[in-house]
Amino acid sequence: MRTRRLFFSWLHRWVALTFGVWIALQGLTGATLVWHFELDAWLNPTWFSASRQGCTLPDQPISRALHVFEQATGGARPSMVIAPETPGAPFIVRQQLPSGMHRQHFIDAACAQYLGSRDWGAPHADRPHLIPALYEIHRSLLGGDGGRGLVGIAGLALLGLLVSGVWLAWPRCQGAARGWHAVLSVKRNGSLQRRCFDLHRASGLWLLPFLLLMCITGAYLCFPQPSRA
Repeated sequence: MRTRRLFFSWLHRWVALTFGVWIALQGLTGATLVWHFELDAWLNPTWFSASRQGCTLPDQPISRALHVFEQATGGARPSMVIAPETPGAPFIVRQQLPSGMHRQHFIDAACAQYLGSRDWGAPHADRPHLIPALYEIHRSLLGGDGGRGLVGIAGLALLGLLVSGVWLAWPRCQGAARGWHAVLSVKRNGSLQRRCFDLHRASGLWLLPFLLLMCITGAYLCFPQPSRA
């Protein structure tokens, strides 16, 4: 039993050290993307805010948006039209590029104006591309399908860390209330190292349901076909 515990402790530590920076990056980008629409609109108000020119929206705004798109791109073929979340804001017309990336075109259908475009996921840190780049870093590390697979592997590694952490933290005297109180709390009068250890263990156990949900759903999104099978 002691040998098994030492092995899992060693595995838990080194897997965490190996994937720690990666997992932290995923957490920070994921937390930022909770407000991706609001941040994108704040960075690019012309593309996501209602027009202030007082133009009247036509009866068929999608048809007008597509007409403006074809004129601006020389007859390029659209792959999708996205209606604005804010009434009166520009439409987004997506164009699939030969590289596999897609380009977003922003069109004010009311005033029949072409407002600009951006390549989704392009590795640029300017205002138009910042949020899409963060999204692709979170989803695939800007590496396409291969990068998405690596992100999925990191998620499975975190799942393994959670399982091994629970096994290591499980009270040796099962069913004892004192044992569970010890692993779910922090000893305030202990040394700094002891308090850090208790905080690490207790926070991991308290946040376990949420972390498991993130790992399982994230792995599913990275490996949809094997997961469905």
